[in-house]
Amino acid sequence: MNHLTETEQIELIFNQAHADHKLKSSTGEMMIMYPAPHFCLGAIHDMPDDLFSSMLADAVRKQKRQVRDESLLSVCSRYGDKYVSHLNQTRQWRDCIDDVETYFGWILSPAELSDFIFAIRNTVKF
Repeated sequence: MNHLTETEQIELIFNQAHADHKLKSSTGEMMIMYPAPHFCLGAIHDMPDDLFSSMLADAVRKQKRQVRDESLLSVCSRYGDKYVSHLNQTRQWRDCIDDVETYFGWILSPAELSDFIFAIRNTVKF
């Protein structure tokens, strides 16, 4: 997180915020709904430091999950619709390689699973 400029941090928080909880003002100022106990719409650069740090950490986690999920989908796409369909049934079972192996183990033969997990290990960063 330290490698990002303040502007990049603000943009990351804004981009990872839910669409219903953010607003870009006519002047371009990025605003989000502050969570409890604040409950207000406010500029990201004006939020308290502890809230900013917390929201930045959440945004970084969301970004990493997004990259991971895109990588998983890419590998599944190479293997076919059965894999993509199974992946898209839930947002769970993605936190680590063991979760993915368990989840896909329910629909794949041992040989298919072994080949697929090998591809995942060489492509996806958990």
